[in-house]
Parts: sequence; structure tokens; C-alpha cells
Amino acid sequence: GSTLLPYTTLFRSSLGVTLYKIMLGQVPFRGKLDQIWEGIREGNCERPTKVDRSLSNALEAICAKAMSLHPRDRYTTALDLAGDIESYLADTPVTAFAEPVSTRLARWSRRHRLLSQGILATLLIVTLVGISAAIVMGRLQSNAVKSQQVEHELRKHSLSVSAHFAARTIANNVDIRLRILEKEAASPVLRDYLLKINPNPQDRAASEPLQAWMNACGERYEHVDSRTWIIYSIDGTQVARFPSRDKDNKISKTLFNNFAFRDYFNGRGEDEERDFRGPPLEEPKFSVAMESKSSDQDLIVAFSAPIKDKAGDKVIGVIGMTVELGAFADLNINLPAGQKVLLVDTRQYYMRRNAQVNDQRRSEEHTSELQSRRNLVCRLLLE
Repeated sequence: GSTLLPYTTLFRSSLGVTLYKIMLGQVPFRGKLDQIWEGIREGNCERPTKVDRSLSNALEAICAKAMSLHPRDRYTTALDLAGDIESYLADTPVTAFAEPVSTRLARWSRRHRLLSQGILATLLIVTLVGISAAIVMGRLQSNAVKSQQVEHELRKHSLSVSAHFAARTIANNVDIRLRILEKEAASPVLRDYLLKINPNPQDRAASEPLQAWMNACGERYEHVDSRTWIIYSIDGTQVARFPSRDKDNKISKTLFNNFAFRDYFNGRGEDEERDFRGPPLEEPKFSVAMESKSSDQDLIVAFSAPIKDKAGDKVIGVIGMTVELGAFADLNINLPAGQKVLLVDTRQYYMRRNAQVNDQRRSEEHTSELQSRRNLVCRLLLE
């Protein structure tokens, strides 16, 4: 009941089976005769790499092509089979197997051993250099961070020292001006002039000797930064001023006006209503920064000292000095680039603007104005 196989099948069997036998030491089809013929007809045989895992995929592909079930898939001639086997033995590509890139690279390395070793060494050197560079860069970055931290601490220390120096300088400026005012307030000549004017502060003829004394005093202290020198009578009337004339060479409009309501005269800590009349301050003081009522509306600081009678028991007037805030806080400090000294007056100050408001409204406006000042300080600091 068996059928004869064509010659090509016998050819395949003889060459493919021979190669299979050489590779594995066993035939691909085993068992009884019927089982062997069935295996040949179906092409069912165990894969060489399954029997021996050490065999290469290329050699298995050569054997499988030689034993292929369909004639179109086999080698055309025995020479083609021999050529693939020779190529395999010569470590070159075979036609029966499409080699992956890794296999081609491995073969190229074997055939060009010196060159491949050189490339491998170069890659290793490049890798080591890259790792070393990364380590060095990491250390440099760490050192840079540490340097920045040290620089930041030094800048903080420098600014702290500068701030302390600025504070001492401003304190000295305040003290110097208060001492000058106290010295001039003790002048017997000033005391005599003021006692003559106090009964009638609006007597301009009687104030002329006092104005002359005021002019001489202002010229004597030209080396001290000041905007104006002022003398107030016991009721708060401005009876002398240096300079007595404004920028247009006209008599100052503030002369012979009453300023008893101002804090720098009464020393009450805040300006009162304009119709307020009260006693002058008892101790030297200086005001917070405030806006000048002149046309330029500069920020000024007012220094005041009481003028007392000969016995020193009764205040008979006030002598004062105003200083532009810019000149007062002009500090000659050599700061590093990017550093600034900001003068911030944290004392509370409130100037009444409406004589008809009640106490509750004044309190609300006071709180609102203080908050606005705090906001302004915050903005200045952020800028």
C-alpha cells in the first residue's frame, strides 16, 4: 500500500538526513518503518536546536532547508547546499538564515579583532571620561553652591554692619541737632527778645531784633544741613524764621501764623485741630517724616526744643529746625553692588485734616492712614 517517492525527495532525504546525522549523531526519523515513511511524507522531525541547544540557528536553517517538504523551498543543487555549509564554516552569512544585527556585529568583531578592540577601548575611555566629567561637574556645582551660600552670608553680614552704621549715623545726626537747639535755646539774648514779643506776638516791629538774631544763628550753622530755622512765641505764633523769604524773595507766608496745633510745638504726639491752643512742649523732640506745606512738598523732619525763662521753670517759646529727609538720611556708606539702605520711620504719626470729624472717625482714619504707610513701606522693600 506504500507509494514510491520521487527522486527529489530521496535526494533531500539523503543530503538533509546526512547533515542532520552529522550534527546530532542521530537520524531525524525514527521508529517502525511505517512511522519513518509517515515522518518523511509529513516532514515531521525534531528541530536540531531542540536536541542540542549549542547548535547555531544558521546551521539549523541550512539543515531545515535541505530537508524541506516542498521542492521549491530546498536547495536547487547540492553545490548550493555545499556553498552554505562552506559559508557557515568560514563564518560568513548563509542564504538559508537571515542573521540579526547582533550576529553580524559579532562576526565583524571576530573578523576585525584589532579594530573592534580599538573601538571597544575608545568607547570604554569615553565612558570613563564621561563618568569622571560628571563627577567633576558635580563637585564643581557643589562647590559653587557652597560659594554662593558663603557669599550670601557675607552679604548679609555686610548689610547688617552697614545698617548698624547707618543707624548710629542717623542717631548722631539727631543728637547733634537737638544739642544745637538746646544750646541756642539757652541764649540770654534770645530769651530777652522773646519775653518782649510774647505779650503781642503779632507786633512785627518788635520781632525785627529777634529776626536779626535768627538770621545770624542760621548763617552760623550753615555747615549743618537744615531747611529752615524757626522760633515760636509762647502761644505758637511763628515770630522769626530763617530764611525769612521764599524762593521768590517774598516774606514767608508762614510768619506770624499760629502753629500751636502742630505736634512739633505742643509735643502731644499728633497734630491737633487748627483752632487748638495749648502750652508748648517741655522737652526737646523731633517729629516723624512729614510732608512740607511749601510748594515743593518735600518730606521733612522737624526738631524742636523749649525756650525757658532764666530760672528754667517756665517755657516761654520754642526754637525749631526742619531738615529735608533726603539730606538727613544721606549716608556716605560704601555698599556692595545691589545693596541699599532703606530708612523706615516706624513711629505712628497722624495729621488731622478735618476739624469737624468725631473721635470715632478720627480713629478709623488713623488706622487707615497707618495701614497705608505700612503698605507703602512693604512696597518699597519689595522693589
